[in-house]
Amino acid sequence: MGCSLTKNLKEGQYALYENEIKGIDQADKEELYGLIEQEPNTRFLGSSLGVTIYRFGEKFYDSLSLVSKLGLVDAELSEIRLALDTIPNDRKLRKRADKLISKGEGLKKKLEFGNALMRTGNPLVLLDSIQTETTVDNLQGYLVNHGFF
Repeated sequence: MGCSLTKNLKEGQYALYENEIKGIDQADKEELYGLIEQEPNTRFLGSSLGVTIYRFGEKFYDSLSLVSKLGLVDAELSEIRLALDTIPNDRKLRKRADKLISKGEGLKKKLEFGNALMRTGNPLVLLDSIQTETTVDNLQGYLVNHGFF
């Protein structure tokens, strides 16, 4: 299926569909679910709209291009700052420096979080054994602290 969550998964990777706590009837289930480290992928009819949007955004995301643009912005900004050292009251240079700072922050945000489509969608959540162990430790600690031995 083209929109399947399991599309392009490698051997041994599993998409996380749901978190289910079994065997604990007397504890507060809402608090226990709050201790789970990984949030599952939302699904509707076997697909996830958020993951589909994220994957679509990945097709247009080019981190190398963003890094080169950020380098150019930083280079121009350093030149303007040198010019501002010699002419501190130049309004045009200050305005250009402010614009470059804003542009650099936007590029850093895109590098860290992806483009607008990627930020709108959700990346595919894969089952992570380390986070599963952390969740088990969290749940055990909660249960022991609340009198469940």
